[in-house]
Amino acid sequence: MKKITRILILVIVVGILGFGLWFVRGQRQQTPTISSLKETFPTVTCVFNSISYSDIQASSPYEALLQVAKKNNSELQTKQYDFGIFVEGVGDQKMTKDKAWIYYVNGKSGEVASDKYELKQGDIVEWKYTTPIY
Repeated sequence: MKKITRILILVIVVGILGFGLWFVRGQRQQTPTISSLKETFPTVTCVFNSISYSDIQASSPYEALLQVAKKNNSELQTKQYDFGIFVEGVGDQKMTKDKAWIYYVNGKSGEVASDKYELKQGDIVEWKYTTPIY
């Protein structure tokens, strides 16, 4: 009886180990490769200070502005709020009581923070230093 119990326990242990190896091997094959993890962003046009920059790859108006500011060696001043990032200044053009940096996508002013708006392929992003309309 003890011999049968030992054999039965051995068969169960081997079965559990075999199932575990099969399961782990199956999980490894389903792991995405590095190339499939690469995120591609939409290609957009960004207009800044009346200059148009095409072929900008960005997921948000804020990211598009970051790229254009880098190309122009312009420093961005931003502030993080609960609702998202607010652009307070670009280069020497700082936010005042009369003027602020406002983004527009396809001619329409943004209704969410510039880092929260999700751009689509072909969008036209325009950043204007203008009087906000409340």
